[in-house]
Amino acid sequence: MSLSRADRSKTVVIDEGRVCFACGSSRSSELLGEICLHFPGGLESLDKPPVWAFPQVLVCLECGTAQFSLPEEQLKLIQGKENGAERPAS
Repeated sequence: MSLSRADRSKTVVIDEGRVCFACGSSRSSELLGEICLHFPGGLESLDKPPVWAFPQVLVCLECGTAQFSLPEEQLKLIQGKENGAERPAS
């Protein structure tokens, strides 16, 4: 479903307590994210499967900077893979 410009403006959150660290704007929108994180390293990293995360993403409506935190489960997967551990069984 595509939202018109008028509909998108309804997602704007004006929160004086949350200021963009890049531009200082308080105009932001919190969205659901779907992020696939790949490890760098070319052919050497092919044995490390990507990590999928579905965080809340705070997007600055002035400069486009986005912020999110990884849930603990995905963070542990990344920490383990950086240390050479295998992916835990699901």
